[in-house]
Amino acid sequence: MFGHTAPNWVRQTGRALAALALGTVVGLSAAEPQILLAVAAIILLVFVTASLRRPDPLVFLAFVLLPMPKLHVPGSPLPIGETLMLLAVLSAFLTMKTGLHPLPRWARLSLGMFVATLVLSTAVNGLFEYDNFKRLLHVAVYALVIIGLVRGLLPRKVAMRGLIVGMVISTLSGFVLFPNSNYVGRFTGFFGDPNVAGLLLVVLGACALSGIERRRHQVAFAVLLLPALALSYSRTALLAAVMVILWVWVGRKLKPIPAVAVIAMAAVAIALLPTSIQQFGPFSDRTGSDQLRDRVSSQELSVVRQKPILGHGAGTATVMVNFGTTRFYFHNSYLAMAQEGGVIALALVMVLLIGTFLALMSLHTTDRQPFLEGAIIGVWVMAINLGEVLLELSAAVAIGFALSYVVRSRARAADEAESPPAAAVVP
Repeated sequence: MFGHTAPNWVRQTGRALAALALGTVVGLSAAEPQILLAVAAIILLVFVTASLRRPDPLVFLAFVLLPMPKLHVPGSPLPIGETLMLLAVLSAFLTMKTGLHPLPRWARLSLGMFVATLVLSTAVNGLFEYDNFKRLLHVAVYALVIIGLVRGLLPRKVAMRGLIVGMVISTLSGFVLFPNSNYVGRFTGFFGDPNVAGLLLVVLGACALSGIERRRHQVAFAVLLLPALALSYSRTALLAAVMVILWVWVGRKLKPIPAVAVIAMAAVAIALLPTSIQQFGPFSDRTGSDQLRDRVSSQELSVVRQKPILGHGAGTATVMVNFGTTRFYFHNSYLAMAQEGGVIALALVMVLLIGTFLALMSLHTTDRQPFLEGAIIGVWVMAINLGEVLLELSAAVAIGFALSYVVRSRARAADEAESPPAAAVVP
């Protein structure tokens, strides 16, 4: 279908991850018998979609619905977008359609070792409950999305068109539903939550901008997104957006290592921003939520230190506050990753992100794609104050599109270098 035969390691990796995803679904059904019918339906849909000559419609629909986490499969807590993404990647990898480009070796190793580390941590900690299986299923889909986009198993152009359409629809829904938002005075729509809206507007918005070719269309898309971002009143998202905009403006002038250092220092500065500055102007009423965040952060550090090397296993990034009466998810994605898979898993995820960023910056100046670079920066910054960022499908999409762009640019440059020079015209 794509013109080349997939090498053995791709087939083995795809089958292993697909088996992990299917095994996790079966595990879910064993832990929760009431979803046996859902499992049967998923398996049926996988084989139906696998029989399609082209996966384009399913991939397009999955990416359209990805920015709409508020929309759930009827009668279940599963977002429709993530469920369709599961079906898209499973159908692609079970049929093992051929791909165009290889996944870089360093990315293959870091991604594979990360998945293995999280599975090992979960097994070592003896976690075989519903939430743990569900988390491992999510991680399997995360890895398959990255591999699928880079290899071309998930058609890149189709996925990008779906993402752009989905971002437009979801953003417009936020304006339409703004008067009835569950968070009074804050932008939600099909995003479902103002902080999630901020994350997706920054990360997926930057990815979408990289796929829009005409400048006037890019401007129109940005004009649609920026008011929505402002109305989310997500402080971290606004800071991330500022960093992305500055990067698009001046990023081409920086070399890789100084660029990473500057971004790291900016991220640390954001993390250490004094409370008095965080509560200025329209954020002056956040005192109560900030005090809660401080209590959650204190508990996060306490539980992470208990098992810092291998972590506590998949799906364990929660803490008890208010004298052990209330459970909250982590408010820092770096600590959440360390909680689930220890510093080993966190290091492997950072290798994947930093490696992707440096690979983008290694391209020739004329080939650089600052919006994709900005999407990776957005992931780094948003992970400081949101608990579910590093392993969100939006991060997988950003990494997948970025690495896909890198391998295609390098392949194109290699082809141009090997092609014979045009014969000179002698008058």
